[in-house]
Amino acid sequence: MRRQTLAHLALCLTGALLSLVAWASDAPVVARVRDGACQMVVSGQFAIFTVEVSGLVPNETLTLESVSNGERMIDNVQAAADGTYLATLFVQVSGYDKGTETVTIQTSRCTLSARFAWSVNE
Repeated sequence: MRRQTLAHLALCLTGALLSLVAWASDAPVVARVRDGACQMVVSGQFAIFTVEVSGLVPNETLTLESVSNGERMIDNVQAAADGTYLATLFVQVSGYDKGTETVTIQTSRCTLSARFAWSVNE
C-alpha cells in the first residue's frame, strides 16, 4: 500500500519533474513495444525510468500497472490531448537492491507491456 501511495504521488508530480525527463531522454532505452498504432518507450537506469506512450486516443483514461518484486500498483491516468502519455517511475521495493519491473499500459485499443531490470546501486 505504501508503494502504491508513493508511486501515485510520483505520477502526479511528473510535470514538476521535467529536469528528470530531460535526463531520461539521454538515458538508455530499456524497452520499446508496439501494439497497433500505440507505442511505449521506456528509458532510464538504476531505479528511475521514463515511460513515453504515443498513438493513444486523445484524453482517454488509461490503466497503468507497475509490478516489481511482487509489489503491484495500479492507477488510472489520462492521455494528453495529443494522444500521448508521459510518466516518471521511481522503482524501488523495500528490502531489495535490485529486481525486475513490469509496466503495463492498457487502453481501449491497445495493451503495452515492458519488462526491464532495475537496481539502486548499478
